[in-house]
Amino acid sequence: MSFSIRCNTEQMKHGSNEGRAIEVTTDNERHSLGKQLPEQSSPIIDTTTPTEHWAKSKPFSLGKWVGIDEILKQCDEQQEDWLIENWLDFGALAMLTGYPFSGKSCIVAELIAAMHAHGEFAGYSVPSAPVVLIDMENNSRTVGNRLRVATGQHDCQSLRGKLTRLVIDEEAMPLDEKKIETIVNECMECFSRDSFEKFKPLVVIDTFRSAFDCDEMDTKEVTKLLYPLQRVAQRTGAAILMLHHRPKTGSQYSGQTSIPGALDHMWMWESDPKTRKGTLSHTGTRADWQEPLAFKLDENNRNVFQGKGKQAGNSREIENLILEVVSENDGILKSKAPEMVQQMWERKELNGKPPGIIKISSIIGGMLEVGTRLTFRSGDKNAKHLHLVES
Repeated sequence: MSFSIRCNTEQMKHGSNEGRAIEVTTDNERHSLGKQLPEQSSPIIDTTTPTEHWAKSKPFSLGKWVGIDEILKQCDEQQEDWLIENWLDFGALAMLTGYPFSGKSCIVAELIAAMHAHGEFAGYSVPSAPVVLIDMENNSRTVGNRLRVATGQHDCQSLRGKLTRLVIDEEAMPLDEKKIETIVNECMECFSRDSFEKFKPLVVIDTFRSAFDCDEMDTKEVTKLLYPLQRVAQRTGAAILMLHHRPKTGSQYSGQTSIPGALDHMWMWESDPKTRKGTLSHTGTRADWQEPLAFKLDENNRNVFQGKGKQAGNSREIENLILEVVSENDGILKSKAPEMVQQMWERKELNGKPPGIIKISSIIGGMLEVGTRLTFRSGDKNAKHLHLVES
């Protein structure tokens, strides 16, 4: 069934505004009306009625219409409310990805310590907001020791009354968005008694896979969980940060593309145990993209901030070297490429030590997954030979 639009063109010619109604008819009605309905007519846009008035006067059963004036008014009224400026705001859902045992939980411990012991995280001023830790993987000894290292306090005095770890009863597992909202609301009610200026909490979920009964490879399951969870963050004003693993393929996260689609921010943690260096990257955001943050383990095994974008070779620089290596060595084995990238780094006498094999391999895997100029063909015993796609 198709539709046509009928209007009074004579009144338009004479500038009359009366009777300027748009009527929608179907093909069946056109046939029954015969010659009464003009074959051609132009749709009328009622320019005499302001959009704002129309938006208010037309009821909408599922919500309300909002015109541009109201949009801009709300834009000006909604103040920025950052936990970390441009990295994570209250009322947002975020995910931190990284390889197993790479130190994801340790860098989060640094953030928690910054909020209450140091006042600054990687050069960013952070508020003293309450913290709810839902750690489904680490025992109390591990959690406690990490917080001791991060705060520099054996008794973690600065975290008293400001952090709580939620121990979930086995029968209450797995978690879902409704349980998370209950947790946030009860937390805000509890912490409000302790005279916080802002009662919005940081909720850390470690890890996504262990807390939720959700197959990250199933798009339907992911969207059914994460989009409602995002709305929980919006309703409660909590900053929800989930930790998630990266696969060995080198991609930025394990799962379908529906995962980042439901997030407000996505971070990635990379570390090299040989150099004791780590990098926190901003891989996805609805805010402004930020330079990677470089860290280095000190003698106390604390991740100490080194500066923005100062790590040995940012991802873009390494990607360009990878493309150059493959251009000069078409068909090179994927397993051999990282070593040749390191050699090219030294040959070009670039600043700092060459990036590690693990880091380069990770970037190659990511380039293959997201569809850059880099591609591969499988050879004997499933060996991958790298090639460039002609641009």
